[in-house]
Amino acid sequence: MNQATVTRFPGVHRRADSGIYQFGLRAPEDLRAHFPSGWAIRASLKTAELREANAKAKALHAEWDARFEALRTGKPRPIDMPVLRRRLFEQWERAIARLDETYSRVPGKDRETRAHGLQCQIEELRQCLTEGVLPEWLEDGAKKYGDATAPEIVTEYGGHQLMLLEVMHEALTDERRTFPLRVQYTRQRRDVMGLNAAPALHALPHSQAPQQPVTAANGKKIGDAYDAWVTIRQKPAKTQQSYKRHADQFAILMGDLPLHAVSRTMGIEFRDKLQAWAVENGKTARTADNILVCVRALFNVARDKGWLTSNPLEPSLSRCCP
Repeated sequence: MNQATVTRFPGVHRRADSGIYQFGLRAPEDLRAHFPSGWAIRASLKTAELREANAKAKALHAEWDARFEALRTGKPRPIDMPVLRRRLFEQWERAIARLDETYSRVPGKDRETRAHGLQCQIEELRQCLTEGVLPEWLEDGAKKYGDATAPEIVTEYGGHQLMLLEVMHEALTDERRTFPLRVQYTRQRRDVMGLNAAPALHALPHSQAPQQPVTAANGKKIGDAYDAWVTIRQKPAKTQQSYKRHADQFAILMGDLPLHAVSRTMGIEFRDKLQAWAVENGKTARTADNILVCVRALFNVARDKGWLTSNPLEPSLSRCCP
């Protein structure tokens, strides 16, 4: 049975400019006062496969049925731990994908101040978790997942936020840009979700190490990094096509290598080949630089998924043409 013959679960749909399925569920009439927009949820299902979209939508529908019943009865809604962990994991991957873009824009003079503020939050949250509560500044966010005072919410949501704060701090302070803590935590989260078959990776002891350690995950190639980027970033079709062309350009110039085989030296070689390609084809410096930036973003995704321990295409490789 192909996708064309699979019946869509109620609320599942696709936008005209995207192949990714979405889910929408309107609030029941008797509960509309709690939902001013009329919608209980409108969200991406993060898949182009209808069967998978239907399964995710069905789980979301069941989750919201429990929420509706809790609103009607005034009783705390039951906490579905697999659903809670799935939702926190999805939030984790979205946040991780934005870290480099966000913190690369922070001026050097502001990094120390930002890092100090994050460290204060980390210490406060750690203390609160030892006491079995959340700090006030996290309570509103926790309420999206259930009773903010429930032990399960405190442990899962609080632990999730603590890890996020720690990798944010790392993004501001790790001058080598290897981000071992981010890699470690991402692997741990994927293990909890049952998404990893290989043991966790460990950071290289020195940033100048020539290539990544070999693991089962290291059969991944640039096309796999692109697919992961599409799933996480949810960009418009035109942007996705641009990134696909840039990923293909990497494979053309360097060969379709396993990502772990791409060393820092090869990253420089790619930059040089891009420069030569731009000159030979009458392209501008901006065109070549954009390709390098996009391919680096794909390597960032691979690193954040635990496929690599560092990105061999560091920002210092930018400006590949004079």
